[in-house]
Amino acid sequence: MPPAGKRALVQPHASLGRMLSVVRRNGDEMTKSAAITLAAILTAACGTAVAGDIHTELYGEGAVEGGAKPLYWDIYTADAGTGRSLIFLHGGGCRRGSRTNAGLVDLAVRLAQDGITVLSPDYRLLQDDPKPGPDALAMMAKAATDIWLPRILASGSGEEEAQTILQGRITACAAAAEDALAAWRTLRARAVELGLDPDRIALGGSSAGAFAALVAAYELATDDERPAAVVSLWGAAPGLPFTHGGPPLWSLHGADDRIVTLAAAEKTANRARRANVVAVLRVQQEAGHGWSEVDLYKTATDDKTHYQSLLDFLKR
Repeated sequence: MPPAGKRALVQPHASLGRMLSVVRRNGDEMTKSAAITLAAILTAACGTAVAGDIHTELYGEGAVEGGAKPLYWDIYTADAGTGRSLIFLHGGGCRRGSRTNAGLVDLAVRLAQDGITVLSPDYRLLQDDPKPGPDALAMMAKAATDIWLPRILASGSGEEEAQTILQGRITACAAAAEDALAAWRTLRARAVELGLDPDRIALGGSSAGAFAALVAAYELATDDERPAAVVSLWGAAPGLPFTHGGPPLWSLHGADDRIVTLAAAEKTANRARRANVVAVLRVQQEAGHGWSEVDLYKTATDDKTHYQSLLDFLKR
């Protein structure tokens, strides 16, 4: 499959892959965010979305101090629809990041070209002063403390300051998990309208986005609203109990990740398996954390790229 960015820019009803073809990795023609804006404007001007379009919609709102924050997502409509879809949350430690992250956009374009509709949502961040509910807060504290507290203390923070920082991150990521589940519920309700299979909606993300997706899918979701599958790119939740079992999990991690360690990812996968969750963990040697350090398009020992493995998983 040719990589995104190799086709010519054409008319407004053209495929998203072609719409973003002017985007080059060195940024000498158009930034990815500018291309996304252009595509959204063209889609709005043309009315109803067609295969290959990208457009932005409001999908919900989240409670914040003093009110509510509107939440939007970008929809990458599959060129050749299979009915399958993936809600994918960006990373950034629940403190920063955007649904227009270049690596995320590239992955969404490729998946759309290969028949998977991708929805990339906003979620509440720490700076929004989010107000998640008690269930999400309690579960996030259980899932996150073992990852974050040692890192916060290692940065030189004293015990009291570390606890304050930790609580802020737990609060923000609990809100992100709530928003991930809200996005899933919205898509489930609108699936038929969008030409999607309501029973083929996967949920995932990268780094903190993966963390939020894991908590949402395996603990916050009720038994009748589980996603079809869960995807984690360099994310982990070693404290997650997987109380209710749940959908299959596909993970990719760098062996030398110093932000979310491989040991944390292995513990997450092992806990999932003990709860009878099918868990695939792919490891890239000599790789760290994030889109610039882990190569989804690198061929692994099974003679597949990580991307092809992910695509097979989503289409199973």
